[in-house]
Amino acid sequence: MKRSAIVLSLVCVLVLAGCSGFADGGSQSEAGVDGNEGAAGVSSAAVTPAPVPTIEPTPDPPTEVAPGITEAGVRNASALARAHDAILEDTNYTVIRNVTYRAANGTVLTHRRSVSRVGTDGRRYVGRTWREATGLRREAVWSSGERLLRARTYANGTRTYRRTEFETADRGRAIGAGTGSGQIDRVFTVAEVRVVDRYEHNGTVLYRLVSASAARSGTSATDRSDRDGRAVSAEALVTIQGLVRSYEFQQTLSDDLDGTTRIVVSTRYVDVGTTTVERPPWYDDALRATNGTKSTTASAAIGPVRGEKR
Repeated sequence: MKRSAIVLSLVCVLVLAGCSGFADGGSQSEAGVDGNEGAAGVSSAAVTPAPVPTIEPTPDPPTEVAPGITEAGVRNASALARAHDAILEDTNYTVIRNVTYRAANGTVLTHRRSVSRVGTDGRRYVGRTWREATGLRREAVWSSGERLLRARTYANGTRTYRRTEFETADRGRAIGAGTGSGQIDRVFTVAEVRVVDRYEHNGTVLYRLVSASAARSGTSATDRSDRDGRAVSAEALVTIQGLVRSYEFQQTLSDDLDGTTRIVVSTRYVDVGTTTVERPPWYDDALRATNGTKSTTASAAIGPVRGEKR
């Protein structure tokens, strides 16, 4: 359409230029018709058409390879988080998360590990372990959907129990066993990643994402900084449907009073659709210790929590 308009304008210019030769009298017009110069002193052979600009085609928008992800990387972290949440919302699964704080020299200052099992019948179990200079060593939380039992084991061998009856529907958040979509949204909003590989594993198509600078250099490297200028990086495996199978997020924490310089968060989603959530071995002990009362704590000097993996 633009090209046609340009050509039409050019035609109008030529027509009007020709018409100007008929304005001052017959003899001059006749001379112009005979091939001589007209009143304006311009020969028709001297008119040069205006150049027609090249019209570049509009590039197609990037194609999504998964919700919120194009071949260039994560373009909509919220869309990815929503897809991840929708997949896990109505199924059972297990989440394994490790959080490590390291000093500048590489020394591990704190390490926390949690294993969360989520069932479709409302049952949830979370087991946490700590490796740090505190008295608490392990914590296990089990929920039937209506009742919550918590067992804590301390360095001196003491175990405490607590029982809580739910009065809210948000049971998953109460024990910290959710889909993790909020963390995924925040991680991939802050960290810039690129798609570097696509492969199939046990019939599932997976995309591998790494930080932009690592994708360019082929090494593990931090890529950008958050609002406070702290370096961040991330890696992930994502299915074509948008399930984040695993991700690792690293962030530099400079000028902390305790000397911490880096935090590494590693999260994996496993046994999706096959996880079972059973009563923990200490279930009856917890009921007896709390005597069936709400939010009651009882202590006993016993050994490690049975059946809980370190």
